[in-house]
Order: sequence, then C-alpha cells, then structure tokens
Amino acid sequence: MLDAPPGRTLLQVLREGGVSIESPCGGAGTCGKCGVMALSAPPASLNERALGLGEGERLACRLVPTGDMTVELLTCFEAEEEATRLIKKIKIIKETLPPLGLAVDVGSTTVEATLVDLDTGRELASRSALNPQTRWGMDVLSRISHVMTRSESLREMREALTATLGVMAEALCQEVGVRVSAIEQVVAAGNCVMLHILMGVSPASLGAFPFTPVFTEALDVSAAEVGLRESARLYCPPSASAFIGADVVAGICASDLMRRRGNTLFIDIGTNGEMALSHGGRLTSCSCAAGPALEGMNISCGTRATPGAVDDVVIGVDGRIQLKVIGRQNPLVGYPSFPFLGLCGSGVLAAIREFLRVGLLRPDGAFAGRDGLPPGGKALAALYAEDGLSVRLGAGLAVTQKDVRQVQLAKGALLSGVCALLECAGLDADGLDAVLVAGQFGARLSAQLLTDCGVLPPGLEKKIEYLGNASKAGARLALTSHARRREMEALARKIEYLDLSSLPNYENLFLRCLSFTRGGTP
Repeated sequence: MLDAPPGRTLLQVLREGGVSIESPCGGAGTCGKCGVMALSAPPASLNERALGLGEGERLACRLVPTGDMTVELLTCFEAEEEATRLIKKIKIIKETLPPLGLAVDVGSTTVEATLVDLDTGRELASRSALNPQTRWGMDVLSRISHVMTRSESLREMREALTATLGVMAEALCQEVGVRVSAIEQVVAAGNCVMLHILMGVSPASLGAFPFTPVFTEALDVSAAEVGLRESARLYCPPSASAFIGADVVAGICASDLMRRRGNTLFIDIGTNGEMALSHGGRLTSCSCAAGPALEGMNISCGTRATPGAVDDVVIGVDGRIQLKVIGRQNPLVGYPSFPFLGLCGSGVLAAIREFLRVGLLRPDGAFAGRDGLPPGGKALAALYAEDGLSVRLGAGLAVTQKDVRQVQLAKGALLSGVCALLECAGLDADGLDAVLVAGQFGARLSAQLLTDCGVLPPGLEKKIEYLGNASKAGARLALTSHARRREMEALARKIEYLDLSSLPNYENLFLRCLSFTRGGTP
C-alpha cells in the first residue's frame, strides 16, 4: 500500500513509493506510456482518450488521487508477434484532508477567492478573475438598469457569476489536489447589488429612490445557490444599508476598527468608494460612486494590475520618461517602443501626478497645451499628441483628456466623502489618528501618491495603513468563526449611514474637491 499526499499525481506517488513506471515524456501527459487501470477514478480527459486509453484506463501523470483506490499497473512491452501485459495491483491510500472552505470577495470589477483549511484558518491557494458582469456595465447602476429593462438580464448575470465561481473553485481544488466536493463552507462578501444578483434577487429597488434593498440581513443557505454541492453551506455577511454592503462590514470586522483607539478612517477604494469613521464610540459611514477609473477601467489604455501593465510613471522636465512595468525589469527609460498591456489604476494616477508636477496638466484638470507649459519646459511639448488632447508615454500608451476627467471625478467623489465624514464628526484631517486603506487596488497606491493626487487630504501620509482585500479577509474569518459572524451581524446594526446627497452644500464641496491642487482640499 502507498500513501497519496495532497496534490501528488499518481505517477509521483508510485515513484516516491519505489514503484518503477515508464514515462518517457517526464509526466507531461503526451507519451501515453504510464497507463493504469483505475476504475474508481474520474473519467479520462479528452487528451487522454486521444492517446488511445481503454475503458477505465488513466494516465498516472494526469491522475491526482482524491480518495482510496486500487490501481492496476500496466507495463507494456513488445514481443515479436504479440504485446504482453504485466499487471501489478497497488492499493493507494489517500491522506485525510482537513475540511475546506472558500472565502470569496465578489467585487464589481474583480472576483477573488481563497481556499482555506477550516481547522487552522490557513490559506491554501488564491485566485482572482474579472467579474463577468462587466459585460453589462462597469458600474452597478448600469447592471441595475439592465435588470430593469430586460427580464433575462438577472438570470444571465447570476449564471455568469456562479459559473465563474465554479471555475475558480475547480481550479483552486485542482491546485491542492482535491475535488470540489471537499469544500464544506463558502462565505461570499460583496456590495448590496452584487449579493442581490448572486442570490437571484432583483436589485431594481436599489436603482431608484428611496434605494431600498430587498434584504440586508446575513444569509445562510445551501451552496448550491452558487453552483457548488448542496451539502456545503453558503454564508453571506450582512449589509449595513443599500450603500454599505457586506464587503465593507466584513472588512471593518477584519480590521478590528472598533477596537482601535482614537479617530480612525476606514476607506475601501474600488469601483464604489465606501468609508467609515470610528470616533467617540460611533461608527459613521458614507458611500460614493468612484467609478472604475481608479482600477484601470474606462480608461483609453487602461487595464487591470497584471504582468505587462504599467503601474508607475516618472517624467523629467526634459521630457524623459521612466515607466515601471509589473513583471519586467524596471525602470524602463526613454520612450519605449514595444507595446504595453496598458496602464493599471496606480499607473494612471502616477501619470497624472507627473503631469501636474512638470506642468503638462493644470490644477483644474485641463491640459496646459504647448503654449501653457512653464518656462524651461518646452521639451515637454513633444509628449502632446498632435491634437493636444492626450499625452504620449510610449508605443500605444497615452493618457487622454477624457481619461483625466474620469480620474478627476473618482478622486473628487472619494475626497468629498472623507471631508464630509470629518466635518460631521467635528474633525479635520489632523484629528485623524489612522487611515486604513482597503482593497487590492488601494494596496498598490503609495501614501504619497494618494495625497499628491488629492484622493486623500494632505498630511496623512504617515498615518496610512494598508489592509489589502479586507473584504476577503473578513470572509475568511467568518469561515472559521461563528463568533465573528455574530460580530459582523451586530456591527451592521451599529453603523450609521450619512447620505452625502442630503447634506447642505454638498455639491459645492464636491466641486471644490475636483481640484488637483495638492490634496484638493476645499
């Protein structure tokens, strides 16, 4: 008998157990020489069948044991007139795996999932994917509109999302060598609209005043709701309101915001900008439609933060450009001629910071133009396109005036939300003891970049802490602790919501926050 550790192929198990088996291709699955008879294994793949495997046969290099099994080792050799088969039966004992859970953050733009050991809380593997619902619009309002105008849209959006979750779960389980049936618990956090769609509930009521969600309470249902096996359970944390979703509640719980001393701002920077201020035992929140520009979407040459994307830019007064590209030797100096994947969100912000610093862009967000450049900056004129409505950074890489306006609207929304929360609490930026920045996008932004571009007020650089994907971190906590679930449910009831649109003179505050003066403070 041989033990099969998690993640090992049968070929590896046999060789580690001292069993010699032929595999000329080195386990690449191309030669077909490591065939075994394994009747209890899943059916052979198309590639395996193409190699001429018989009924019940599998390639040892492609088969990962997911339970106890007996295999017959088939070693074939050619005689002059006939093939002779040597059969050796071997009992394979699969090592017992701990119960597994799946922690999911269903973002408007990106879906992230982590496979978790439920006994220890340890992360085993993680994956991310573009939310397939982006084909119906980059923001939640566009998706709500589709649901309201076309009856099939809700079903299509839900099926697209659950199919993506299913593929991610399969890939994660395959990575650690288990079947999807090993997943016993799933926790999915997301904003209110995403969870409505995930549950097959129309979010139409969230698209018009008074913006009333169908549900905000925590859900505990069969995981079949998201395409996984029925015996597994799916838990969705509660939302605090229509605009402060389960992703924020989970993130606040993961950050231990209420246990921190002093005045602390939690801000989740994404397609939707949600934030909460802990002050004097109170938790006040607000939400703003930042849009997807800060994640590299709705930008002419924008892309997600993946290898090949530009995530930092430096421009000299002589027009010399340096680009930092994810996954490549950096920095790239000059005017690189090879094509890029595009500018991710941090790259777009960095480009705008540089435009402001060297004088290519005015504080009101308009390009200065060749005639408006500062003294000594004439060399920069060559970076403008012929029409003067974009700045070229490399081959196929340019930031347009429209791109700048998209970022300007996003940063104005976020900054105005922060200023409004502080004003309602009787504080200013100096009165903050800490700023917790959540979200995978936020983690790519330096503290200096956030204040230089006016996403946050100046003077907060040394107070900023990065949480990464706090929503998924909260989902992971809820996987392994029912006490944390109860904490989230109590937290959702405690959060006060500040409706920015109802504030006197909010429009004037927003307009002042659009300025690209340092910090953009009104």
